[in-house]
Amino acid sequence: MNPKTNGNLLLVSNYPSDVGYAWWLMEHFWVLLTEYFESRGKHTFLAYPEINLLPTVIQNSRIEAVTMTVPGDSPEARQSLHKFIETNRVTDIYFTDRPWFRPDYLFLRKCDIQNMVVHDHTPGDRPPVNDFKGVPKSEPSPAALGMRRHTIQRV
Repeated sequence: MNPKTNGNLLLVSNYPSDVGYAWWLMEHFWVLLTEYFESRGKHTFLAYPEINLLPTVIQNSRIEAVTMTVPGDSPEARQSLHKFIETNRVTDIYFTDRPWFRPDYLFLRKCDIQNMVVHDHTPGDRPPVNDFKGVPKSEPSPAALGMRRHTIQRV
């Protein structure tokens, strides 16, 4: 992500706020991202599909938790997300364990999202990518941070 943009960051959780699994690692990572972006004058939001009990690490951080599905599963949800992005000057979105491409990402671009990161933190080997998905992965993106070739190939 490019911290030189003027907008704010939206982190996206795939699960309700009280579902732990291995998300404790992501929660700590989100706090580090928040501290980094905050040092550059940006605000961070964390979208949960449902908020019950926030994890302690999130409660003790400067992250603002919101209830929202991203990118939304209905026209109304998308309209609400668009308004949220516009009102809160969100320019960067950080997904975890999402597909490398979804048509919904085009909607987010239309909402003026400048930077989208899809972080694959799932463990294990993946089968080789031999179809059209392999073409953009044949060379690492100039914006890929800390990614090794085996990580790029497994996404």
